[in-house]
Amino acid sequence: MRGRPMKRGELPHPARRVPVLGDVFRLSPRSPMAAIARLGSSLGPVFEIKVFTKRIVLAADPDVVTDLCDESRFVKHVGPELVELRKVLGTGLVSADVGDPMWSKANALMQPAFSQAAMRTYHTTLAAVAMEFAAHWSKKAGGSPVDVVADLTRATQEMTGRVTFGYVFGSFDRDDPHPFMAALIAMINHSERANILQRIPLSSLVMRRAEKASDERGRYINAVVDDVIRSRRADPSNEHQDILDVMLRASGPEVPNQISDEDIRFQIIGLAFGADATFCVPAIALHYLAESPQLLEKARSEIDAAWGPDLEGPPSFEQVSKLRYLRRVLDEVMRLWSPVQGFLREAKRDTVLADRYPIKKGQGVVVFTPLLHRDPVWGADVDAFDPDRFVPARVKARPAHAFKPFGTGMRSCIGRHLAVHESLLILSTVLYRFDIEPQPGYRLDVQEAGGVKPVGLTLSIRERRSHAVRCL
Repeated sequence: MRGRPMKRGELPHPARRVPVLGDVFRLSPRSPMAAIARLGSSLGPVFEIKVFTKRIVLAADPDVVTDLCDESRFVKHVGPELVELRKVLGTGLVSADVGDPMWSKANALMQPAFSQAAMRTYHTTLAAVAMEFAAHWSKKAGGSPVDVVADLTRATQEMTGRVTFGYVFGSFDRDDPHPFMAALIAMINHSERANILQRIPLSSLVMRRAEKASDERGRYINAVVDDVIRSRRADPSNEHQDILDVMLRASGPEVPNQISDEDIRFQIIGLAFGADATFCVPAIALHYLAESPQLLEKARSEIDAAWGPDLEGPPSFEQVSKLRYLRRVLDEVMRLWSPVQGFLREAKRDTVLADRYPIKKGQGVVVFTPLLHRDPVWGADVDAFDPDRFVPARVKARPAHAFKPFGTGMRSCIGRHLAVHESLLILSTVLYRFDIEPQPGYRLDVQEAGGVKPVGLTLSIRERRSHAVRCL
């Protein structure tokens, strides 16, 4: 394990800690996770930071994380930023407290919505959006570099709206995000700021206006989803191939352990909340592939072989599922830039972490993925992009808990397979139909807001000659 030798039970922390303020001056307002990663790389497998009065314990070693993923000793800890979002997430799968009976009911209700059979059903909707996205890029091909982040955000938000509750945002016909997604993203950003500012004395006075605006956004978001649910209940014969339809059919008055329409709304908004950063993974993948012609050709050859030379419409579910190398590309992106920068675990009883660090019952520990995913178990040059880290033999040789992009256990992200399928579909559609070139001198930069989001990422695109008309 990394770090200097420590006494049993002593947690390493940054030097020069300031009274009252703690380690605030060692963190970056713009990139706090990157600052924590720099600190943690020299502090060891378990370390702590202090932000005002808040003591935060973090873990970043596969052996330690294996302990934390032991469901007999640790459970999910719901952090204050999720508590803040309960205005719209309620007791949804993301935000429900451990032991809340509503979580068990909702989880049982939603499991069928993420079965492979359901995924095949959703594929038709997702593939239609992918074709709309391809048509959108066809109009831009050969012109100025495209804004990858803006356009992939449009695609993933449109996929989320349609496959979650049949809502068409019209993302390719507008310059700004739909008001629903704009309000939800603003609430996510507000919850992150509130989580930090609430530790400052008298911060409630400063945040009063922002809290009022957040409350208004919450009422709007709730009203949009409630209106869709009422419309569906009024005409149950009109079936929709989306997640809401699955939940409504499984939650009638004759169903044991039914949940209310309000709770269904919580689940729908929770899925939209979790999908906000879906675009980041295929966007960053395009950056790495554009920078490496050899890897780009390997990925494109796999797609061409699976789809054939003359695919005019969207690919089938099976054709996307065959893209093993492209899936390794996505996994490597999630290793370097995990959509979940960390997840919280809470001790069910007094215990000792990694046979060294006493943890009290109820104490929270953050599994810090930016360092976990750069542990020496990943081999040499852990900052380099190498999809072959995920060939089966190398996966089996690593500790099982070295890769945790979606959390762990029963409270891991229920929509992870849907998110991966969306990313595969978008990325493969781009590579099949377009040539891409990076902008000279661009270096990947990310913004930490609801995950990690690439900043200033543009690409020059041209239609591949053999597919020049088929994406229209």
